[in-house]
Amino acid sequence: MGLELPSPLRPDPNWCAVVESLTLRPVVTGFAVAADHSVLVGRAGEHPEVGVMEAPGRHYHRLAQLSLPAQQIVPAAGGRLWLRCWPARIAERALTRPFGRELLVLAPGEEVLRRLTLDRALAQLLAAGPLMLAAAGGSLHAFDADGRLGWRLQVPGWSAPAERRVWADPEGARIWVADGDGISELDRSGTRRWRAELPAPLAPDPISGAQRCQAADVLGVAPDAPARQLRRAFHRRARATHPDHHPDDPRAAERFRSVASAYRLLREDAGGRHAPGAGLTVVSDVAAAGSDGVWVATSSGSWHRLDYRGHEIDRGWLSGGGPAVLAVDDQGQLAAVGGGQLVELGDGRRICLPAGLPYRLRATAAGVVAYGRDRVLVIGPGGGVQQSRLLRPAQGDWVGPDLYLFFAEGDFRRLRPSSPALPADPP
Repeated sequence: MGLELPSPLRPDPNWCAVVESLTLRPVVTGFAVAADHSVLVGRAGEHPEVGVMEAPGRHYHRLAQLSLPAQQIVPAAGGRLWLRCWPARIAERALTRPFGRELLVLAPGEEVLRRLTLDRALAQLLAAGPLMLAAAGGSLHAFDADGRLGWRLQVPGWSAPAERRVWADPEGARIWVADGDGISELDRSGTRRWRAELPAPLAPDPISGAQRCQAADVLGVAPDAPARQLRRAFHRRARATHPDHHPDDPRAAERFRSVASAYRLLREDAGGRHAPGAGLTVVSDVAAAGSDGVWVATSSGSWHRLDYRGHEIDRGWLSGGGPAVLAVDDQGQLAAVGGGQLVELGDGRRICLPAGLPYRLRATAAGVVAYGRDRVLVIGPGGGVQQSRLLRPAQGDWVGPDLYLFFAEGDFRRLRPSSPALPADPP
């Protein structure tokens, strides 16, 4: 499936409509969207609590009051809620870094069912079908919905808390664990099926993704245009901007220099892409690709496609380097964001994103969604791209046909696309 993506991106501020709005004071500190689309909310303040907003209603119901001032919520199987909590003395830092050693299990409408203390600081809490996976210190713990420990695994290379070391498919049948310079796949019982050592990272591109986007915009080409297309675009733009053709325009020389500089930068970059490099590769994200295997992204900006035996069958590089994040839609289409702020799709097409944002990705029925801080980008199945600017700063998650966002100020917004279908490819 070929995707024709516009470059540069043309924002459409009317992409989404607010269908629900609610202000929750004091500040929201954590949230999750359950399978029935109800929204679970944690609030920090003098009397911190956990509550639920039942879809499609707008009412907030308190479930339990907590003794700790900050928490993050993860929905579990069997109607249970899981909380990760931080001590009061580091509550302000807890919103940006994982701290604390305590897990709480709640049932909606009931008090705390179980309070668990880990031996090390909790780094990651993940719902995986019937399991709840907790990464703490050098260990991976697997609990059932009632908080009973099923198994515990020591992971080599784990010493201090760090985000995003464990991934799983929605049913919890496959669990992927980053360990040192490799990745392992576990089954539900914690038994390792295979381990793959990732190859040395590719060398960084000579220029950043943002620089490539700007230069491509000057020439009017795609960021990854081949050398022949760059040459044609340069000659066309040079004829249109050369000072000899515009003797009365005092800015003609400046425009011509910009065209020549953009062409030189992209031409030199085209010859140096994807060169092999050296150093340690660390897994930064994992995305399952159905029956086709698993996609793995690295801290150096490379991505690798592995089959379900751990053998590499494809690899690539994200412009600009930096930790990459992935998403795969129902058709196995890959989208990835790297440090260069480019989305690269499975067929090799790319689109420039607004620079300077730490994007997250999610594959949905509407396409691939990239969102970060103050905006949401939807890349539809036909390649149509729309953008919505949101309040900042924001925490958010995408579920089904609706986008739920919680803003740090305590404002809740539920957004829905304002039109029933995304636009088709431009002619």
